[in-house]
Amino acid sequence: MLRLQVAMVLLMLAGCAERVVHRPAEPRIIPRVSIPEAQPQERAVPKQALAATCNARPDGAFQNRIPAGALDTALLDKAILFHSNRARCGMGLNPLGPDPRLQATATGHSADMVRLGFFDHTSPVPGKTTMSERLRAGGVAYRTAAENLATAKRLEIGDGQPVYPVGRDRCAYTYTPRGQRVPVRTYDSLANNLVTRWLESPGHRRNLLNADYTRHGASGVIDPAGQLCDSISATQLFAG
Repeated sequence: MLRLQVAMVLLMLAGCAERVVHRPAEPRIIPRVSIPEAQPQERAVPKQALAATCNARPDGAFQNRIPAGALDTALLDKAILFHSNRARCGMGLNPLGPDPRLQATATGHSADMVRLGFFDHTSPVPGKTTMSERLRAGGVAYRTAAENLATAKRLEIGDGQPVYPVGRDRCAYTYTPRGQRVPVRTYDSLANNLVTRWLESPGHRRNLLNADYTRHGASGVIDPAGQLCDSISATQLFAG
């Protein structure tokens, strides 16, 4: 039986009240582990399909703003996959294909993190403690797999960007004391923010640009208790 190596890393933004400067925390690399192999059903992808994916244009729906409450997880998955494949194609790698079971598993882990108030690859939920357990519970067949995590704000707040509260509205901020109102992110800007930060982190980058992975599923869930308006806990899964 082949041995499976799972590389898992996470990234998180720190936040504080009033005038805030966001700086990403140092990523933490989870030690590699060996778990039993599960065989996926592999299908050859025509070269024309690969070229079409690499040359695809962004979906117009990506420009929709992230709503308060519940976001469109399928649209976010599609946007994250678009930006991930753009990075992979730029490095001469084959693009990833969408996997609904990976996406559902990613949604479940993000929802658990928000519901139970944790941010980690290790979950307190019985039967879903590790990534491998979550994949098996989701019916995902794979030989190798990896997971990236990150948090982001629903508002368009960049790393190192100070913001200032406006009145008593918990989601009203400006970039300067009397300046422009901070807008809500679009699905495109959220996905681009997540993928860019993953690529800037060595461990996340190795996962995202790993030629062994062929399938992808990502998601995010809004945490209404997050500082500076809502935050989003995002999970990205790869399998090969």
